Amino acid sequence: MCVSNAIQTTAFLLVLLTTFANSEINSGPVPPEVKDSMTSLRNNCTNELNITEEEYQNFDWNWEPKLMCYIQCVLLNLGWITEENVPDFNAMESTLPITYKSYVDLNREHCHNVPDGFHECEKAYNYMRCFRDQDPEKWFLP
Repeated sequence: MCVSNAIQTTAFLLVLLTTFANSEINSGPVPPEVKDSMTSLRNNCTNELNITEEEYQNFDWNWEPKLMCYIQCVLLNLGWITEENVPDFNAMESTLPITYKSYVDLNREHCHNVPDGFHECEKAYNYMRCFRDQDPEKWFLP
């Protein structure tokens, strides 16, 4: 019986991991109040990292270094993380519309301590994944 439970648990975890790993970014709409600045930021970071429009449109949440570094570029330029990869939720709150206050509070509560990861940009990526998980309807990728 123990072997059967272990096989069932392993199968469940594989299905769960495969489902999550293959999910696309599915970013929500950028709030109109910040759309212009986010478009400029997106252009700056995609140019800096040599990311094509096609690559940007096809990013998914697989462990993808270009996506991780794009996210780090965005978060650093917004001031939402420091050079030491520490989140600055006050900066996040000051750059988002007031309607995002509860979203920032959720992030402050749940995303203040994400794993560093192995890639130099992975911690920023982990923050963004956490931000997305708090409220997928409010989350957006600039």
